[in-house]
Amino acid sequence: MSKRFCITVVIFLAVVLVVLVWQVLRPRESEPIYKGKTLSQWEAEKKPTDFDPSISTPAIDALRQMGTNALPYLIQDLRSKDALFWRKLPRSAYSLRLIIRIRLMCGPPAWERQDRAIYFLKALGSMAKPAIPALSECLDRPEIAEQSADILGHYDSIGRVGLGTEATPPLLKAMTNGNASVRRIAANALGLLKTKPDLVVPALIHALKDPSPEVRSMAARSFGGYKTEAASIVPALIDTLDDTDSYVRQGTLWMLGMYGGRASASVPKLLFLLKDPDFQVRKEATNALKLIDPEAAAKAGLQ
Repeated sequence: MSKRFCITVVIFLAVVLVVLVWQVLRPRESEPIYKGKTLSQWEAEKKPTDFDPSISTPAIDALRQMGTNALPYLIQDLRSKDALFWRKLPRSAYSLRLIIRIRLMCGPPAWERQDRAIYFLKALGSMAKPAIPALSECLDRPEIAEQSADILGHYDSIGRVGLGTEATPPLLKAMTNGNASVRRIAANALGLLKTKPDLVVPALIHALKDPSPEVRSMAARSFGGYKTEAASIVPALIDTLDDTDSYVRQGTLWMLGMYGGRASASVPKLLFLLKDPDFQVRKEATNALKLIDPEAAAKAGLQ
């Protein structure tokens, strides 16, 4: 074994030791405590099977008791990155027993800390409103933009967005994000919020031309709370009936049906789409025509 190789091994082990000591011993200053446990200890109680933040658990109850005091640390976890040493380590090294042990001693990896932060920020609901500016800033970081949008747009079983109308500005910002999943999440949340039509409706109309069919479809389905803006929405939806994606056409027809008689200008295209090659499109066209113009539907032989 050469002297140079031995020196390299010693240096490598020294670096590993320094990283280990730093990650294990570094404290999070003034970390909130509840019932004798720190925030980190309560976060660690999240189980891999805990997906629904609306279901109360001892950890969620503890975080709610800590309230806004927990927010800086949760945002820190959301922004977390693995140390440069771990990011530069070859993938093959992660299967080595020594590396596995060291990794476990260094605490949870970045992806796990981020997963916990998302879960608990959602669980805090409206209590997390002070974190909205930080979440908006996180939208500018591609590695966590989707996770941030997911928190901003999180809603409960009856469609209430947890962060409320205060989340509207960052969600509008998210509509221009380079990640299609971020734009889709934002479109859905803005539709649920039913607020600021002067800003939201133009953004959703613009999204009807989005490069992603998933975003276009979500945008088309998000106008339900803005019926007072029918004069600008209905023409945009009628144009979207020409979309090449059948799922987008389905969503557009469904929304036009919700507008009832206000969407009467769409009748000619609805009659045409009764012969669409896609069965679901024909079904949605039938339903929409019955709601918008029952007389035209009867003339077309629809029961």
